[in-house]
Amino acid sequence: MRGILGRVSAALTLAEALEVVRADPSRSAILLDVDGTLAPIVRHADDAHVPEVTRTELIAVSRRYALVACVSGRRAAIARRAAANSGADGSRNAPCQKPVSFTGM
Repeated sequence: MRGILGRVSAALTLAEALEVVRADPSRSAILLDVDGTLAPIVRHADDAHVPEVTRTELIAVSRRYALVACVSGRRAAIARRAAANSGADGSRNAPCQKPVSFTGM
């Protein structure tokens, strides 16, 4: 089978298939879907949020890889808000120190 990363054996495990990405994070991108992957699907966009445990992992991934992007069918501002963390004062903090790109409609 021919994959975007070159020749890929159908017998490879996911970890084996991703080894080339993990081996050189400075030249790798991680693209993640917001709705239904990072955040549970909700009826009203304002109710969407990325659970704290997922947000913590997103922060770790964004520090390791050259580019981390979150993709959503919702507006980018809504997806960004879903990944933000509400502080005790009600302020919104970015999900990580290095910017995560958000792409939406």
